[in-house]
Amino acid sequence: MRYLTARCPRIERILLVESGNRSITERVLPKLSVSFTDLTSVDVITCYGGAPAGLAENAAVYRTQDHPTAADRANLLRRVRKSGATVVAMICSDEQIMTRWKWWLAAKLPAKILIINENADYFWFDTAHIGHIKRFALKRLGLSGQFAGRTVARVAAFPAILAYLLTYAAVTHLRRAWRIRFEKT
Repeated sequence: MRYLTARCPRIERILLVESGNRSITERVLPKLSVSFTDLTSVDVITCYGGAPAGLAENAAVYRTQDHPTAADRANLLRRVRKSGATVVAMICSDEQIMTRWKWWLAAKLPAKILIINENADYFWFDTAHIGHIKRFALKRLGLSGQFAGRTVARVAAFPAILAYLLTYAAVTHLRRAWRIRFEKT
């Protein structure tokens, strides 16, 4: 993650981390080629079989199941770095698909991060878009909208409820032990 500022590199090659539904990828591919006129190729790292529809013939497709060991992943990282991708586009939909992979790649690659949501809309992960990132994170954590108060109340009440339940269980077991020991006679 080299580019956390608003500065943007020349975008000729993008690595798209398909960490969401395949339909999102197929909807965003045409948008990327329209938005970035210098774009020559979009490489994809995926856990699905086959390549997404609309992917160029010269694009590389990396499959996560082909890289099970740390050595394989290091080799993948070297190949992706050699490809010259200056942008890592990550699908951040509300699905738990390839979460570790996408953040691992974002941390390891010297590239600018592009966040893609479930509507195939996207924004840069940098300081210029901190408001978008904040709203996006709050929405994903359930801390926005009409249920935000309920979520905060549940988090705040959890320690008190847990303490009450543990105390209740301890008292109940102590009473039982007391009865067994002293009321037998």
